Amino acid sequence: MTGVSYTEPLAAWRLTFYAPLASFRDPFFFFPGLTRGLPVPPPSTVRGLLAAATGAPYESLAFAMVAWSEGEGVDAETYRPIDAGGANPAASGRVRAGKGGMTLRSRPFLAEVHLTVWLPGAEGARIARAFRRPVWGLRLGRSQDLVHLQERVEVTLVPAAEAVVWSALAPTTGHDVPHAMVHRIAASVSTDRLTSRWADYLWCDSPAAVSGPGRLRGHQLPAGGAGPVATGPVTDAPRRGSLSDLRAKSTPAHDRERLTTHSRTVHAAVGPIQDRVGNAGILADAPAFWSRIRRAALLRDAGKIAEGFQRQVDIGGLPWGECHEVLSLAYVDLLAETAGWAEEDRLMVGTLVATHHRALLSGDGGGHGSKPALSRQYNKETDWNEAFGTASDVRTGETVVQVPRFLHREWLAWLCGYLAADPPTTSPGDPPLAHRARDMLDELLNVWRQPVKPHQGLLAVLAQGALTLA
Repeated sequence: MTGVSYTEPLAAWRLTFYAPLASFRDPFFFFPGLTRGLPVPPPSTVRGLLAAATGAPYESLAFAMVAWSEGEGVDAETYRPIDAGGANPAASGRVRAGKGGMTLRSRPFLAEVHLTVWLPGAEGARIARAFRRPVWGLRLGRSQDLVHLQERVEVTLVPAAEAVVWSALAPTTGHDVPHAMVHRIAASVSTDRLTSRWADYLWCDSPAAVSGPGRLRGHQLPAGGAGPVATGPVTDAPRRGSLSDLRAKSTPAHDRERLTTHSRTVHAAVGPIQDRVGNAGILADAPAFWSRIRRAALLRDAGKIAEGFQRQVDIGGLPWGECHEVLSLAYVDLLAETAGWAEEDRLMVGTLVATHHRALLSGDGGGHGSKPALSRQYNKETDWNEAFGTASDVRTGETVVQVPRFLHREWLAWLCGYLAADPPTTSPGDPPLAHRARDMLDELLNVWRQPVKPHQGLLAVLAQGALTLA
């Protein structure tokens, strides 16, 4: 991390990581029996993460980073010191109790850790590519603290005169926010681990605007912080700058649930349900049952990326008027093709996604409760581009692009990470998302208008029940 100023846009890769648990001890907190943890991983720890991906002993490129956690706590840690002279040696990984033997001490830890790293230039691209197939396991700090790569996106950092600093780690000359805390932490560690280089860094636990020379704002940076910095004019930024800005719920008001967090939670909830239910009864002859539910759990809310939905869940937002699950069908169709799903899998996942809020068809014109069936709301009279493409906001008169291209690419990359598939390539002739949604909904309506075999209908009902439970 440097304080270098830039006057031109800077090509970079943005990598976003998530760790359920991590601990970063403050080495300068010297009080017997007490330990203090850092609120952010040291740059040396991040360099170790980069080197684990490439397999190199050390990675020296300049980078920018943002880190924050959703919680913290303290647990008891087993500590087994061994005398430097070799007294009381360990046997089978343990040492005798008594003087110099096993003791307990407190260990501060962070929960739900989020880390974003920007890697500039050709070296950054090299390291970013390595994360597709890391040489070593990815850990954030200790060997047991595994970290998960959530997204790997190519971005352009744009010169700006102003930026918002939140959980970005910055040099002490990077800004003058009064409530920023100074942390002295390891910037790098030698390959023999005998020498550490220490440096002072600024870190904020609440947002603050900064201005002046030396800012570089990426148009896709998350709300949680700013990237590297440079001089230049402020560029108009989209209303949602990155996946971190997308919300799935309007609650809790102080920190509305993120779309990535919600999708990850629902997807993970399928596992315990499968463990409890197993393959009882009719499920014994349906080997694809649970894999379809997992895919549907991941994609059911993909359509919440739409700007109309995001404005709806803003504080004081107004109803959008469209069904996000219909736009989700576009992602089912796109990713089924990319991941090579069987046609039966594609149709069943699409059915589960489309019907998780309301019915596809209804003989009496109704739906679930007061909600009309999808076949009534979306028909030959529907202007699909107005619904899910580019439309004019009747309240403000502004032109609204429901799914900006850069957010669409990021979202695809994130979803593909869970599906173990490479993001699809795009070309000018590809159908727009609105048309994919329209065509797949029509296909599902045609399928379910036909007579259905009893076991197929039962499997669909059971699958929707499991998805609703998740």
